[in-house]
Amino acid sequence: MTVGSIVAPAAIRTSRYVSVLFADEPAGIVPDRPDYFTDLNLDQLIRSVLTGRDSYDLAEFFDARLTESADVGYRQAVLRDLEDDCVAGALTGFAERMSAMRDCLRRSRKLRYRLQRRLWWLAAADNYRAAVDGLADCLAVTPTASDALATVRDHLVDYRAGQAYVDFETGAERVAEALRRVSYRLQIHGDRVQVSRPTDDEGDYAADVAATFERFRIGAATSYRVKLPTYPEMNHVEEAIADRVALLFPEPFDDLAKFCIAHEAFVDDAVARLDREIQFYLAWREFTQRLTTAGLPVCYPEIVGADEGLEIVGGYDVALADQFVRDRRTLVPNSLQMSGTQRVVVVTGPNQGGKTTYARMIAQLHHLAALGLTVPAERAALALPDMIGTHFERGENLDDLTGKLDDDLVRIHSLLAGATERSLVILNEIFTSTTADDALWLSSQVLDRIRELGCRSACVTFLDELAARAEDTISMVAEIDPADTSRRTLRLVGRPADGKAYATALAARYGLTTDVLERRLGR
Repeated sequence: MTVGSIVAPAAIRTSRYVSVLFADEPAGIVPDRPDYFTDLNLDQLIRSVLTGRDSYDLAEFFDARLTESADVGYRQAVLRDLEDDCVAGALTGFAERMSAMRDCLRRSRKLRYRLQRRLWWLAAADNYRAAVDGLADCLAVTPTASDALATVRDHLVDYRAGQAYVDFETGAERVAEALRRVSYRLQIHGDRVQVSRPTDDEGDYAADVAATFERFRIGAATSYRVKLPTYPEMNHVEEAIADRVALLFPEPFDDLAKFCIAHEAFVDDAVARLDREIQFYLAWREFTQRLTTAGLPVCYPEIVGADEGLEIVGGYDVALADQFVRDRRTLVPNSLQMSGTQRVVVVTGPNQGGKTTYARMIAQLHHLAALGLTVPAERAALALPDMIGTHFERGENLDDLTGKLDDDLVRIHSLLAGATERSLVILNEIFTSTTADDALWLSSQVLDRIRELGCRSACVTFLDELAARAEDTISMVAEIDPADTSRRTLRLVGRPADGKAYATALAARYGLTTDVLERRLGR
């Protein structure tokens, strides 16, 4: 079978469905990546998270949100179990042995010589047995709280007790032990090689030679050994030698051939699924450990109903944090709280003040929470959105003759047409191609429609009037440093958008405040 691009033998079908991602077998995962990924920089984030794991084809798991809180809890419990280093180590070791198994199988399929193919197949079987037995033994003695790993543990107990696995394991051990006992002698005469059984009276000639020249050794001798290159393919001489060894010892090599035929499909489908799915958690665990090592918090979000409010404490843009951690820069966290009838947060303030980053952070946390993962914040209580819709400014398409304003209207209409009271809508600097009055009127109509739908929304805008249009609106303002107006604090605070903060800061920078002007005019 093929798991993503992983080469594996055909899997043995099991009666029960065993998955660490889904409590019940899913109807299917939507193959298309959500449109908002680029706007939220989630495409960059997922590429970083999955670095080194391309062969597992995990992107679809990071694309598809869950819609039920029980399913989110199912995954969160697995992540909590992985906080135990013993459990994480066992699953990492399992994954490494399964990777070694696949490497052996790839080698086996590429090789031409039949005995070499079979020996690599036996090596693959040995790695598979080590993976299954190692994980099963660990889960049998290590407490786990998640239903997912409990199901895996129970399945491995039943699987190992089954006659098919018992025959596979005992057969592999018997064949490997018989091959280890094979010993033969090579006699080389010019270009002739003779293969024969060893005799009982043969001594260790290497030891005899070393003993003979021991008395001539003075101090440490310089080694003139040359490392010979190794090739995956055996050459014709090696193949001829192996053929004659097989003729001298037919039984173990016949048993090897029979074993490979009898157990051509030796991988259990649940084990193969676990091998792929566990990488979803290991990848995220490895990524978030980089964040926490740098002092950034992550937490398990509380999943609440759509009408129960929203809370983000100390949250941050995780894609930006990934870059900041690599560059060793400091990130500024921000918070948001919605309660009661509050549905819309309007974000205003100076350019480059962190407004768009703030809006991205809100949507990123909702997406990650809906994957059942920890989120970048000190504390979070979030609802599971049935849709995340974004409208970020895009450059004009020269092939589209409709114009930017028309494009904005069409996109926003399409976005709101699919929104419900459970949706999350992120609007970033909409209607910038028209006049301020027109932009205010159009934006007001859009926000009114969002209020009618009852969905939550964050709107980044240069129109301060939008922040005071309704009681259900929260105003968040990007602050600047009063002592240095050229410096953005990147911190957003909840207060009315009066439209004066940035102007006052500029006036102070250039000595144009009322106090300064009065002093100068009074001289």
